Amino acid sequence: MSLRQRAYERPAVPFRFVDLPSEVRGADGGREPNPVLKTAIFVVHGIGLQRYPQTAVTLRCGFEDAIDQINREHPTVDVPPPFTYEGFWADYAVFETNFPREWQACSERERLFFSELWQRRSISALRTAVWFCRENLRLFHRRTIQDAGKLRGITLMAAAPLTVLAAAAMLVRHPRVLAEVLGDVRIYCDPRGDVETAIVQRVDYRVGAEFLKLLGLDWDFHDLPWHEQLEISGTRHVFTHVTWVAHSLGSVISFNVIGDILHRARSLQRRLADRAEARGPGAPVPEEDRQLSHNIARVETGLHRFVTLGSPLEQIRALFPDVLRRWPDGAQDRFGRRYAPGQRPTTRRSWWVNFYHVVDPISSRLVAPEFAPYVSNQHARLLRVPGAAHISYWHDSSILKYLVSRAYGSKLCPWPDPRFVSERVCNALRHVTAWLTLAGVVALLVVVGWWVASGRAWHTLWSTVTTWIRSLL
Repeated sequence: MSLRQRAYERPAVPFRFVDLPSEVRGADGGREPNPVLKTAIFVVHGIGLQRYPQTAVTLRCGFEDAIDQINREHPTVDVPPPFTYEGFWADYAVFETNFPREWQACSERERLFFSELWQRRSISALRTAVWFCRENLRLFHRRTIQDAGKLRGITLMAAAPLTVLAAAAMLVRHPRVLAEVLGDVRIYCDPRGDVETAIVQRVDYRVGAEFLKLLGLDWDFHDLPWHEQLEISGTRHVFTHVTWVAHSLGSVISFNVIGDILHRARSLQRRLADRAEARGPGAPVPEEDRQLSHNIARVETGLHRFVTLGSPLEQIRALFPDVLRRWPDGAQDRFGRRYAPGQRPTTRRSWWVNFYHVVDPISSRLVAPEFAPYVSNQHARLLRVPGAAHISYWHDSSILKYLVSRAYGSKLCPWPDPRFVSERVCNALRHVTAWLTLAGVVALLVVVGWWVASGRAWHTLWSTVTTWIRSLL
């Protein structure tokens, strides 16, 4: 018979945060404090035509399916969906949204001027296409191939002509997609001039501010005023543990922002130490310093886990080394790996877990010195369509169940970690995929060369260009 609630029964299904019970059923059948009330998932999206809160909704949908599977496999566990909050940054071209204080201080003429300037510097299909082609030429430099790894570098170099042709085709057929998708990479990785530099800095600032808002703090680690705290169903709420999830370019932004938060914590700790030295031993500690020290600890505790999905950090490090900012000395003591150098990495002992896939060309294992002390690399499910692998992480039940268990802890989530693909299999898959990709690219180049030599390409190109010009007129 059905176990569903009757229409008139209360309470209703608690799909809203405010309706959640204060206790849930634990694995042993007893009652446990509801972890959702103090635990949140903070998600930072990647490139694309993003809309708020599209990524948070996508992740919540994945959690719904994963928790449904958990409830079937573990009937004694009562796990609610995590509270999901998005660090949205895709509207960086809107001056009013990104610089609200400056907007309020501007005259009407200045508002019109800066709004148009921000749009012009942020969204340009032609500038993005030229930049993309120029960056592809850098792939032929020996140093770039060495930094990216010989096999990956040669594959990228072989694919460069095709990607240039694809960018040219997008410029003609889909300029908006080119400007707003690849434009995100251009702006963040290679800003030119004061305006673009200000845009990138504000992207980092906004993402960090949204994370700190979950903890009830600002960038100075002061308690937010009541009216600026996170509002949920008419009440203000503060979380204590946040699992930071980042996808694609969002992982690059997140790496920098987390480093900035840790640098901020270190600088404030030094300031407190200087004040204590100036007061002398035995002097009473001011309430302001005591509260600041407490808030620094709240931030370090609040950075509960870091999970990257389809991260291009390794490629960004090779192609744009000035983009990444190093984390402070001593961060490894708090957030480093929990296993010996010779021990096999496990998700259970790692604060930072990176999920990648061999058929996702944007992602890779993170092995550079900047990442290796912190990260455990895990391969996602094997069966993925190459073209869709980069967005498949949101629907991978193994990854989603891992996120739920890490957010809530082993006491409420007693199931073992999913069995991800072994390192030996991943190494074999990487080499096979790289050589197959290289062979496919060479075959495509041969076909394109034959097509151009036959004379058919020029007729098609002329027809496409004339059609495009007519559409502009």
